[in-house]
Amino acid sequence: MSIARIGAFAIGEYPESVAVMLFYQIGELLQDIAVDHSKRSIKELMNIRPDYANLKIGYEIKRVSPQEVRPGDVIIVKPGEKIPLFQKY
Repeated sequence: MSIARIGAFAIGEYPESVAVMLFYQIGELLQDIAVDHSKRSIKELMNIRPDYANLKIGYEIKRVSPQEVRPGDVIIVKPGEKIPLFQKY
């Protein structure tokens, strides 16, 4: 961008120099908006993960972390709750 601006000044194309700077600033603004939108979307996705699972052990229901639930365990999902699943990689 600097080379284009200096070159435009050197040959007397001042409007071209201003256009280069203006388009660069607009590009920076659009990039900032996109990054902020992406960060906001990631935060929203992190909020949908449940914090606990209702694990049924015998006749008791124990509130545990989703990471503690193992295959074959019985979990209770009450109305309005999110299903607590955790996947190991």
